[in-house]
Amino acid sequence: MAAKETRTTRSTTKAATTKPVAAKKRTAKPSETATQKAEPVRPEVSKKELIERIVQDCGLKKRDVRHVLDATLRVLSGAINDGAEISAAPLGKIKVVREKETPNGKLAICRVKLKSATTAPRATPPLDDA
Repeated sequence: MAAKETRTTRSTTKAATTKPVAAKKRTAKPSETATQKAEPVRPEVSKKELIERIVQDCGLKKRDVRHVLDATLRVLSGAINDGAEISAAPLGKIKVVREKETPNGKLAICRVKLKSATTAPRATPPLDDA
C-alpha cells in the first residue's frame, strides 16, 4: 500500500501573537490632586490658650475666666447637641447641617457663617472698687 499524502490547510506562518499590554498608570485628575495634597496645617487653639487670651483681653482673673468659659462651652455644647441654631453677635451663626451617631458620641457637622472681618469692640476692664 502506498502512503497517502495529506495536506493541511493551516498556514505555515505563525499567527500574530498579542503581547500583554502593560497596565496604564493611573494619573490623578486635577481635582483629585488638589484634595490629596497636604493642606496647610491650621493652628489649633486649646482651652488653656483661650483662657490666656481672654485674661489678656479682659483683665479678669484666670480662675473667673475658667469658670465662665466652662459654662459657655457647656451651654454651646448642649445647644449643638439639641440641633439648635446659635446666633452669637461677634462670632456669627452656627447651624447643625448633619448629625451622625458614633461609638464615641454624636458627630455634628456644623456650618458657621462668620461676621465680616471688622474687629469686635474689646471688653472694658472691670472697674476697681475705690
